[in-house]
Amino acid sequence: MRSLLLTIGTVLFAIAIAACSGSSSNTTGAEPSSRPDDGELIEGPISEDGIKIILGTADVALGTHRMAFVIDSRESLITAPHATVVSRPLEKDDGAGETTRAVFRPWPYGTRGTYTTQLTFDVAGRWQMDVTVVDGNGDSRSAQLPFQVAKEPEAPNV
Repeated sequence: MRSLLLTIGTVLFAIAIAACSGSSSNTTGAEPSSRPDDGELIEGPISEDGIKIILGTADVALGTHRMAFVIDSRESLITAPHATVVSRPLEKDDGAGETTRAVFRPWPYGTRGTYTTQLTFDVAGRWQMDVTVVDGNGDSRSAQLPFQVAKEPEAPNV
């Protein structure tokens, strides 16, 4: 009797395990959901000064936002203590823009990091950041980064 109960218990346990285990293959044919943080990086073109801006803030909407970016060159990432940022909407032709100072914030390990600043966006649409930095040789280098500002952010407010 005891062995019969042990056999039935083992079979039930095996059925429960099989029922609870999921399949790693997508059997519905539907595409897996995309993640907002899994998109392509927003990169500007390589400027005449040989640098480009890579935006670390992909969800930009109306209002004031902390903007993070790296400045990349052919040699390495730029790590000057600060950079000047001028932001302006591309659809407005009034030349107005906001000028701020971005601070380099090193990552805990290694020699890399990001620049951060606060920018305010008052209209949705295409915007551009003009970034100027003085490199380790004392040379002023500039690059531009166009990006999109949405009416509403994708991420929920917290």
